[in-house]
Amino acid sequence: MILDEVKAIGEYVVFKCVEQKAEVQKTKAGLILPAGMQKQSAQSHNINGEKKSVALILHDIGSAVPTDKFIAKVGDECVVNLYDAQYIGDDTITYCLTRWSSVGAVVKARRTE
Repeated sequence: MILDEVKAIGEYVVFKCVEQKAEVQKTKAGLILPAGMQKQSAQSHNINGEKKSVALILHDIGSAVPTDKFIAKVGDECVVNLYDAQYIGDDTITYCLTRWSSVGAVVKARRTE
């Protein structure tokens, strides 16, 4: 199956899952931190049986989502409740579908080196 288009219906919103590559992080002294102690910039999601670290980028908003209460805009990175999320995708792209009320935060971040 190849997805051509995914649109949100009703009170749902659709996110594009962008996989984040794990970076090796070091302390100022040069020690390599174990994976459990590294700073997380993305959520871990179980997608197609694999645990992946992904950023969720808002792709589409359903017509019944109240715009006065839902402040996220298309293109924003968000944090969602993992237990309410459903995933659909093919070999090249994965989308996350959830209700608008399951979105917990809008993330505005920039990398510091």
